[in-house]
Formats: sequence, C-alpha cells, structure tokens
Amino acid sequence: MGTSLPFSLTRRLHDASGGNPLFALEIARGLIADDVADGQGTSLTIPSSLKVTIEARLARLPRRARDVLLAVAALSQPTIPLVTAAADRPELVDQDLDRAATAGIIQMDSERIRFSHPLLGAVHYAAAPAGQRRRLHRRLAGLVTDIEERAWHLAHGTTGKDREVTSALEQAAGSARTRGAPSSAAELWEEASRHAPADRREDLWQDRGEAAMCHYLAGNVDRARELWESVVAEAPAGPLRAAARWRLVEFRHSNLDTAQQVEAAAQALTEAGPDEGLQAIIHHTLANTLAWGGEVNRAQPHAAIALEIAERHGDPLVLAMALVAVAWVEFFSGRGIPREIAARAVALEAATSVLPLENSPRYLLVLMATLIGEDPDACRRELADLGRLADQSGYDVSLPLLLYAMSGVELRAGQWDAAARYAEMCQEAAATTEQDFRVPLGLCASAMVAARRGLLGPARAKAKEALLLATRSGPWYVEACIRAVLGFIDVSADDPHAAYGWLAPIIEREEAGGYAVPTAVHHLPDAIEALIITGDLERAAVLVGRLEQRGRALDRAWALATGARCRGLLAAAAGDLETSQAALRLALAEHQRLPDPFELARTFLALGGVQRRARQKRPAAHSLERAASLFEALGAAVWTARARAELDRTGVHRPGRHMLTPTEERVAELVGSGLTNKEIAGNLFVSVKTVEACLTRIYAKLAVRSRTELALKMTSTPPA
Repeated sequence: MGTSLPFSLTRRLHDASGGNPLFALEIARGLIADDVADGQGTSLTIPSSLKVTIEARLARLPRRARDVLLAVAALSQPTIPLVTAAADRPELVDQDLDRAATAGIIQMDSERIRFSHPLLGAVHYAAAPAGQRRRLHRRLAGLVTDIEERAWHLAHGTTGKDREVTSALEQAAGSARTRGAPSSAAELWEEASRHAPADRREDLWQDRGEAAMCHYLAGNVDRARELWESVVAEAPAGPLRAAARWRLVEFRHSNLDTAQQVEAAAQALTEAGPDEGLQAIIHHTLANTLAWGGEVNRAQPHAAIALEIAERHGDPLVLAMALVAVAWVEFFSGRGIPREIAARAVALEAATSVLPLENSPRYLLVLMATLIGEDPDACRRELADLGRLADQSGYDVSLPLLLYAMSGVELRAGQWDAAARYAEMCQEAAATTEQDFRVPLGLCASAMVAARRGLLGPARAKAKEALLLATRSGPWYVEACIRAVLGFIDVSADDPHAAYGWLAPIIEREEAGGYAVPTAVHHLPDAIEALIITGDLERAAVLVGRLEQRGRALDRAWALATGARCRGLLAAAAGDLETSQAALRLALAEHQRLPDPFELARTFLALGGVQRRARQKRPAAHSLERAASLFEALGAAVWTARARAELDRTGVHRPGRHMLTPTEERVAELVGSGLTNKEIAGNLFVSVKTVEACLTRIYAKLAVRSRTELALKMTSTPPA
C-alpha cells in the first residue's frame, strides 16, 4: 500500500483482524484513508463490506441476546458470572449465550466467553448507540475487581472532564507499569490526560509525560516524542516543561544531532529552576551526550556537577544516574572501570527500574566488560539476564542496545554465526521500536561479521549505509565504530591509504576530545598497520606507543596483544627482525588471556611473515599453518588466503600431508600431541562436532583408522 504504520497500531491491527491478513489489509486501508497517524485513542475503521456482513449475521439474534453480547464485547476478560451480573434479565443469560454459541458467534470454555473472531465483537460494539455503551460501562465499573479494567470502564462511561475518573486512570496506569506492562500503562495515562479537568492543566501535562515515558519503554518511540513535544509546546516555562525537554534529549530525539542535543539540554537546564533533582539529571544527560559524542573533556564538568547536586539532593534515582555519568566519563578518559563509583551505582540499581535498561548500572558494567573483551562468558550471562529483565518489564526499547552488545561479544569470541544473528535481530528490534537512530548499530555489527568472513563488497555496502544514517543522528561513537569497520575492510582489501582515510578522523577526534580508552572503538591496530604499509613509520610509531601505554596503564589484554603485534610489524618494517620477533612472541603471550581467535590468527600471520623474512623456514611454516588453521576454522576467507599465500612462500612442504588443509593438519598435530577432542576444540576456538568432522576427513585422506595410527603417521612424516 506504499506506507507503514506505527508498531503499536500494527499490533492492534493484528489483534482486531485475528491474524487474518486479508482482514488486516482491509482495516489498514481504512486507517490510511482516514489519515490516522498514531492510532492512540482511535477505533480501528472496519471496512463497510465486512461491517455489513457481520451486522447482518448478528441481527439474526434476538435483541436481548445482542445486549448480552455487548457486555461480552465491552469486557476484556468476559466470564459468564460477570455478563450475568451486568444483564437486565440475568436469569435468561445462559439461554442467550447458548443461542449465540449455536450461531457460531461466540465460544465458551468453562466460564470464559470469547467471540469466534475478534471482528464480531469489534463490529457489534461499534454499532451500539453511544449512550447504551456508556450506561453499560458504568454498570461494569461497579462489577469488575481489576483496577485497570475498572478505570477503563469509568473512562468509557463518561463524556466530560472528571477528576475522580482521572485519578482512577492514574492509579491503574501505575499498576500496569508496576506489573511490567508499559504499553497498557501508556494508554491509561493518555486516557487520564483526556479526562483531566480544565483547571488542572498541570495534571494533563504530567499525565502526558508519564504516558510518553511508558510509550518509549514499550518501543512506541514516535508517540512518546509527540507527547513530550506537545508538553514543550503547551506548558509554560518551568520544571515541567524542562523535564519534557530533558526527556527528548535523554531518550534520543532522532531529529537532533549531538550539538543540537547539547543545546536542547542546556535550554532545559535554564528552565529547571530550583529543582535540584532535575538539574542533576540534565547534567547527567549533558555528560553522557558529550562523552558518547567524542568530547570527554567537555563532559567531565557536567558529570562532576551532576554528582555534587545528586549527593546533596539524596534521591536514589538521581544519584544512580549521576554515578553512571561519572563512570562513563572516567572510562572514556582512560582511567578504567571506576570500581567504587560503579559499586555505589549498582547498589542503587532498583531505583533505575523505571528507566530503560541502558540507564541501568548493571548495563554500564557489562557494556564496559564487553568492550574490554576478556571474559565473554560472564558478559553472555549478564546480557542474557538483562534480556530476560527487558522481556519481563516490557522494555522493548532496550533490545537494540542489548543485541548490539551480544553481537560484539560473539564476534570477538569467534562465534560469528551467533554474532550475525544478533546483528540482524538488532536491526529488526530498532525498526520495530521506531528507533531509526539505532539501526546503524545493527548494520555496523552485521558489516563487521561480513568483513571478517571476507565478504568485503556486502560489508562495505552495509557499513556505508550505516555511516550515512549515523552521520545524520549520531552519536559520534557509533560513527567511529562504523569508520573502524570501513578501515578494517580496506586493510583486508590491501588498500592501506583508503583504510587510514577512514580511521584518521577517529584518531583526530580522540586526541581533541580526550578519549584515552584503548578498547572503545578497536581501530588503532588497523590504523597502525595501514601507516606501516604506506611507509609512514614515524606516525605509526607514535600510535604504537599510545596503544602500548594505554594497554599497560589499564592492563588490557587486547591493547597489549595488538600493541605488541604492531610493535613487531613496525620493527620488521625498519629491518630489525630480531626485535620484531621478540615483540610478536610477547603479543602471543598476551593473547593467552584474550579469547579472540581472529586477532590471535593475525598475530601468528605477522610472526610467520617475519620468520620467513629471517629465513627461518620451519618456524615460519608452523606459525603460518597455525594462522591459516585459525582463519579457516572461523571462515575468514580473505585472511585464510593471505596466510596460505605466505605459507607457500616458505617453500616448506610436508610429504604425505599435502592433502590436508591447514585446519586439518593442525587438528592432526594436536591429536598427535595427545589432546582430546574437547581440548582441541578449545585450542582452536571451534566446537567438538567441528573437530570430529575434521578427524573423519583426516582419517580418509591419510588412510588411517585410529588416533594412534594418526599420531604415528604425523611423526613419521616430519616437515621437510
């Protein structure tokens, strides 16, 4: 039909159509014709063709039976006792329900009643006179016990502004949010705002703000922004309008870039007045916006002010947010994970449950650990637990960030199928929750998996699409990660000039903005390698020193391993092969605590190349075989070919083994050394099933039938 509908409206469309795609399309055409933008507070338009058919079917029932069915349509969970209590002739309800069931209009299961298709109830309810519906709702409000359903009946039973109804709706909304149903809470808050008395405008804006927050948590982001913007447009200057301005920045108004977000937050700060809690959280947002925007130096004073005010103010939520801001500034400044600050924030975790999970201190810690990359198992467990929490709370809006982090964990752990799956789910979640500014995250993660696999064309296309989107909405950090992917793609494609062209702006922004964390973007090794290949050894030496220094200061395995590898490549480029090999062996030692098989393979490749240049043929062949085996096991086609080409240059061949691939030969060697299949799998970062399949091929190629025969075969044919 050439258009799209908000996810919240699509969900209602599915419910109303009973999942029937033809009915759904017809209803959608009616919505588009009526120019329904958001679907909040509107009845779905039933096409006249369907309506006529259904009304004719219902008209065959007696009037009294149709009145009973109106109660069924009005109740969210209709039961025989409730419908009986609401009827004018309760003694005849069983007879009326049996007649409707015989006609195929309803189905009954014990005491529960439901229409045989949702459209039957929708059409019957819409056809009833408004006065009759209101009287019925007032009666039902006195019968139901559920606080949320009672509030809805009170609302539908009145036409004017009513403080009692508003209060009931507000209480019901709070109940819905507490039980983990932010979407239901949002609808209740909106209804409360519609019934707020004219002399209580502040209540109306407050209810809209609460509705917006719940819409945002449920993933109905566009509606949330509309409501916050309406408060900004209608409310006078003061804390209430300042809070709406703040939320538009904190929860990412996609039409604003980082500079505009900072300006909007500063404007909110001027309107906050004496409200210290609001002042603190606005400073928190300014600190985070600037830090993720690449300006850590400018973020630092805002984080300090946020914490100072929050300490004085005493509210746990405000204090937790201030502590999170301070922790991110410390982390990006290169001071590591501030354990004391983080511990204080985690102790206040419960207070942040009203906000998206990205505001959670637990998310802070797991994302930092994910970027550091030294304990993927712990990260998996914590991210999975946060994912369950998001599902239980109905916080769909947090899923894109969780899935992006999960993809990053699996990418570095060598589980690329899982990484690709999470990247795709990240894109889908961003689109479903109307967060266009999160889509680049999924595209970036997907591009990196494709690039490591050697699918450079598709990877480049995804990364460029992501960069185009990220450049519009930011933040700088996302743009930097995408540039890092493009730089890696060109390193893989042997185009070092293009690679450094992508990476240089990241380095310049880090220098100007005060970024000093080595594991935030993971770009320096590729930039250094590109500079070495192009002959700019002086600039490369500066960056190597920076990477090594930051790695030592924080004891980061990734920075130390890749820094030592870069030091080895730099020494080799200067002709000092002895120093180069020493640095590369140091890199291999650091890899022992870094579960990243791809980076390990790159280090073996670098070492093998240097050993070949030093005319150490057998050690070179061993290193290059290890690199090729790791690359092949991962599915890194371009880098496998690079390792094999370097291996061919050694001139070393193994009689009787020439039929084995590098991976197969490495597995055979490990079998010969006495390792079990499980131990081999752990050594090569593959599954036990992969090792078993590999052994089956090896046995066939070498005509052996046991591990003992294989071990003898390998020892009887040493390297030439």
